[in-house]
Amino acid sequence: MKKIDAHLHVAKIVAGYCRRGELRACGGGRAVWGNGEEFQLFPEGYGDESFPVERAIEIMDQNGVERAVLMQGSMYGFQNQYHYEILQKYPERFCPSCTVDPFMTDHMEMLKFLLEQRNFRLVKFEVSSGGGLMGCHDPFELDSPRMMEIYERIARNHGVVALDVGDLTMPSHQPDRLARVARELPELKMVVCHLLAPMKGREREMEESLEQLNLPNVWFDLAALPKILELSLIHI
Repeated sequence: MKKIDAHLHVAKIVAGYCRRGELRACGGGRAVWGNGEEFQLFPEGYGDESFPVERAIEIMDQNGVERAVLMQGSMYGFQNQYHYEILQKYPERFCPSCTVDPFMTDHMEMLKFLLEQRNFRLVKFEVSSGGGLMGCHDPFELDSPRMMEIYERIARNHGVVALDVGDLTMPSHQPDRLARVARELPELKMVVCHLLAPMKGREREMEESLEQLNLPNVWFDLAALPKILELSLIHI
């Protein structure tokens, strides 16, 4: 059976920005936020100040992983140029994603360029209040006219949209609005990351959210669930 990693991050340069300010690598696989908060970003042996795609290939080969989907993450900083380079160099190994900030002035022009000239087929939005767009912008509705215009553009280009909406405690957690998007744009393929970031003790709400999103054009990935559930248990 083929092994495909459906949610992998690589980073040529760590240049994130979120509610804690900028994020920069500080050696030993660690990174530091603008407020001085430091943590282990890359596992030991993955990279000192970055996680290059060549190191990812080594790890994939060691574990028999044939292909991988490369997701964007605000914590690492947008990697559009790097993902484009990977798309050109390793088209048989990776499906890279692109991303834009919906609140930047020329976001639709940038999205059109990425889809039509750079030939990306996957657009990833890290919208979570913890480490995503709702950490550096005020909360917004995922089915707002601004976002619907973005989804429509992706659908017209036969693309896929992936969204990390965070967990139940965050304003970014909007399964009902995602369900509306999926119903209104049945031609749009949607991937919801991390199985909606389940929390211990909140199983009923999780079931209700999954039922809302039980639609033919919606899929889920299971990335990082052991870590997410571990953090949920600690939080409780």
